[in-house]
Amino acid sequence: MNCFVADKQYFEKEVQPYIDNKQIIYEKHVDPERKKELLSNVYALLHIINHDETFELDVVEAMASGTPVIAMNKGMMPELIRDGETGFLVNNINEAAETVQKIGSISRKKCRDSIEKKFSIDRMVADYIKVYETIIEKCKLESVRPGGTMRCSCICQV
Repeated sequence: MNCFVADKQYFEKEVQPYIDNKQIIYEKHVDPERKKELLSNVYALLHIINHDETFELDVVEAMASGTPVIAMNKGMMPELIRDGETGFLVNNINEAAETVQKIGSISRKKCRDSIEKKFSIDRMVADYIKVYETIIEKCKLESVRPGGTMRCSCICQV
């Protein structure tokens, strides 16, 4: 299967020469089971993207697998990563390289627990219930129609 490489020149110059298939292996596209296996067994996930991300599933998947993340301090990363506790937030590639040495201080259990707390099914259901309760509270009964039916006008901002 072909794999999309966003910056082919960078990949060919800065990554490909170091792939030796022993210490550095380029996996290309992997299926969900292989991805889970890889993320569960790596030292850390380096998420060095130089633009604001609104949400990055790879970071969540890594942390759910107990893998700490080193990411650029941009976009949503500060909401996902507790700096020094579940990973590290960095400002440039040099900081990222230096921070790799500190990754052993991060508890893999804390990584998993933080994502479970934020994204568990129970948490999401509870949040949906809160939204529904807010909508119901904001609905005002306008009148009772003949025959006992009620009419509800609801303009909600959630």
